[in-house]
Amino acid sequence: MKNILILLILFFLFVAMTTIVMYSTTRESYSKKTTRQELLEKCGLPDIPETSHCFADSTHHTCCVLGEEARRYADQSGNPIGTASENAYRKKYGKEPGKYTTWCTCTGSKVCSYYSDRFKDGTLIKFINELSEKDEEKAIKELDLIKHKTPGVLN
Repeated sequence: MKNILILLILFFLFVAMTTIVMYSTTRESYSKKTTRQELLEKCGLPDIPETSHCFADSTHHTCCVLGEEARRYADQSGNPIGTASENAYRKKYGKEPGKYTTWCTCTGSKVCSYYSDRFKDGTLIKFINELSEKDEEKAIKELDLIKHKTPGVLN
């Protein structure tokens, strides 16, 4: 009986200490901006469900400034980031987008580079994750990303 009482006391102490540590860690992490949130802010994107993949998965690490032609082409070719970037702009700024919007594009298929080369509408790479590099091919290697295909992007 004495052993059971000691085990119960130890168990409750363990649970209490674990709860305290988890609570303080959670409070601390929510009180600071995460790197992902900083990247979203730098890219001009809101932190909403539609951008939850941005800077958080295995490919969407390029902050791309999209011109009107690139947005239109993306939507028409099966990669609806033109509309997505316009909706994100409206949610972030509360107004209609102008000539340019931003979106986190697939580094793994070099979407922004392709659109930038194809359309001379101001589409360009603003940044790639936390790298100083703006070359998506080099970024793929440096970030150890998987190369893949994207509709309408012929790389």
